[in-house]
Amino acid sequence: MRVEHPLTRKCGPRFPLPPLIEFTQAFTDLCYSAEPALTCIGMPDTGKSTAFLHIKERVQLSKSAVVYHAVMSQVDGTSKQLARELVTSEEGPIHFNITSDEALVRRAEADCDALGVGRVIVLVDEAQMLNKRQLEYLRGTMQKFSARDMGVFFALFAQPEILAMPKSFKERGDASLVNRFLSRQFRFRGLKQTEFKVFLQCLDCTQWPESGPTYTQHFAPNFWAAGGRMLDLDSYFTASFDTLAKAAGRDADDIPTKYVASASKHVLDAVSRDEVKPALFPAIVDRAVRASGVLAAWAFLGDLETDVRTRVVSKRRSG
Repeated sequence: MRVEHPLTRKCGPRFPLPPLIEFTQAFTDLCYSAEPALTCIGMPDTGKSTAFLHIKERVQLSKSAVVYHAVMSQVDGTSKQLARELVTSEEGPIHFNITSDEALVRRAEADCDALGVGRVIVLVDEAQMLNKRQLEYLRGTMQKFSARDMGVFFALFAQPEILAMPKSFKERGDASLVNRFLSRQFRFRGLKQTEFKVFLQCLDCTQWPESGPTYTQHFAPNFWAAGGRMLDLDSYFTASFDTLAKAAGRDADDIPTKYVASASKHVLDAVSRDEVKPALFPAIVDRAVRASGVLAAWAFLGDLETDVRTRVVSKRRSG
């Protein structure tokens, strides 16, 4: 099977960008402590799913814990559905009912024995879709691990809608669910303008495959051969995103990574066609930034995070 270039795939690049580094540090600090969980919250396309995959691969490579993972796809799912996805998320023989309440614990005991570790990490992406039954299942699983003297840590990756969950649960008498899974929160931010250069430099330096050309060289070989580097276009990216953000009333220092990546790909496509004079670079980058889809996303989504926080505060005051 042909593998597509990372820059053309969702969550493809695994660049060491500042937001990802910050989250990885926060995850590491909590994961190997007595804390039970961390909820990573961020706007769509900031890089949460990339962080989810990064952490999964990092833990698997370190062999310091066994890891199970799930991506929620519907809000009305059952706890058995979640159990099935977690239990079967990693390869290996399974000799029991995968939907039983004990399934994940039994699988983890066998995998921990094989790996020689006593820690389990459970990752859930799109966690804003978790419902009460599924969180109760996770809480019960947490208790079963504790009863066996096994360390377990849950990392939930969610869009801002999850911010409304604590108040809703507490009103229904489910404060323990909030305390277990939502008391520790990490806001996964977008890129600051001063950090665009980190992304652009990664395009110039990262090879794919490992012995192959850099991203820039792969998509724009003539531009590369002529000495062109994406890092040299940093000021144009900054100016264009700054202009659009201010016009839309958005924070120019919180740009979702997806749109910087999309604009970069548009630029690489443009400079790959013909020899481009440097005088044209500002216009090329500006068109690419507008073509990235960031304006449409801002118009369609609005500021989900602020909207949810405002609704929660308003309900609390009116209540």
